[in-house]
Amino acid sequence: DFSFEKKTVLKDRFQLEDRAREVATIVPQLKAIQKKESYRPQVKYFEGKEGYFTVCEDTLQQHLSEILWLGDPTDIYDVIGEKYDNDYYIPTRLKRKISIHALLVQNAWSERLMNQKNHELLREVRFLPDHLPFHSTQFIYEDKVALIGSTKELISVVLESKDIAEMERAKFELLWQNRN
Repeated sequence: DFSFEKKTVLKDRFQLEDRAREVATIVPQLKAIQKKESYRPQVKYFEGKEGYFTVCEDTLQQHLSEILWLGDPTDIYDVIGEKYDNDYYIPTRLKRKISIHALLVQNAWSERLMNQKNHELLREVRFLPDHLPFHSTQFIYEDKVALIGSTKELISVVLESKDIAEMERAKFELLWQNRN
């Protein structure tokens, strides 16, 4: 009888050890799943002029960073105005040492930006090819991509996704290198 009980106890012990090994192999997988779920891409949608200001404010949150700006400055300037840009946005951006690289549609607004003291303003401007139809604005900053519709639509969408921001940054760089 004793040997039977001993065999049963040993068998149970081996089964427990096998299960413990199985659990030990599953725990890292569970932790990986938990980490993936803790970071979820986010999308924020705004309507109206306030959306434009909300996006502009968001671009100023990360000190010592960079903003990539793509599009037509006319509509965004028509909404936010020069006073906001010159009296608040640019001084705040400079104080926080946030540089900006702009690929813009060539027009009166962008030519004026091109002719300012861009080095002092931590800004570099290049023009997009004339044949590309840009009627909106895109900002790429941190792990975010902000799309700002024309004054006809007055919408703003901020997509926070590291993968998408990296892809948009790569597209921007491709255009940037071809616009020397």
